[in-house]
Amino acid sequence: MGGSQGNNRAWTTNRYGNYKDGDDSYLYSPRLDFSGLSCPYITFDLKWETDNCCDYLTFEYSVNGGSTWTVLGTSSDPNWYNSGTTWRESSGGLWKHMEHALSSMAGNSCVLLRFRFHSDGSVNYGGIAMDNVQIFDNLQDVGVIAIVTPSSICNNTSAEPVTVTIKNFGCSSVSNVPVTFTYVGPNGGSIKYLQ
Repeated sequence: MGGSQGNNRAWTTNRYGNYKDGDDSYLYSPRLDFSGLSCPYITFDLKWETDNCCDYLTFEYSVNGGSTWTVLGTSSDPNWYNSGTTWRESSGGLWKHMEHALSSMAGNSCVLLRFRFHSDGSVNYGGIAMDNVQIFDNLQDVGVIAIVTPSSICNNTSAEPVTVTIKNFGCSSVSNVPVTFTYVGPNGGSIKYLQ
């Protein structure tokens, strides 16, 4: 899978070749105590190459000691699955940054997380690699996730309308979000907007 994203270490399905046919593999977290967290959040880097038809990776959690597991999220969640409730096919040879709220687990003292990889009985590829897993309490965190306009950074003026998309990464509602846009170049300047 072409090495790790950082620290020269990564979890992989097979470091030196393709994954096996008929594989069901799991990467488990230790027991996690979220009793003091109000908005747990996970981020990690992921690279994948699987059979599009039948091989996939999914992310699951348990709050009852592993008796039952629930798939977290869907592909409609930003920066998460690329197909339904799985990562499959390919990340295009690139590491992708994944992130998701674990808010349904907030306040629970016995949380287990796992990555589940499944392959069918034929056709295999490079597999899965993941790195830089972080879990933290993501209280009030709002950020710009896209600059919608201007679409070009050339030949703009300080009077150019700027449209951004912001996302609340936290669990609490947030209002009065200051957004500052600084344009450096001919006729440069700063715009501060409060919503």
